Amino acid sequence: MWSLEEMCLRANRFTGIIPTLMGQVTGLKVLQLQNNSFSGSIPSSLYNLNKLEVLDFSRNNFQGSIATNVGRLVSL
Repeated sequence: MWSLEEMCLRANRFTGIIPTLMGQVTGLKVLQLQNNSFSGSIPSSLYNLNKLEVLDFSRNNFQGSIATNVGRLVSL
């Protein structure tokens, strides 16, 4: 949908959940959300971002397990 390839939002004190719409940014190659306060679960829509090469969710407050769909991200 959008042509954005890199999204770096690390260390911004963001809170709440990751919007499911982020999974529609299908051109993303880099998604860095580390060192924030995101919570809840990782949206399943993010597992459709099959061009991702870098994915960092560390140092947040996510709950639950990582879905097996993460296996779709073959470029990581």
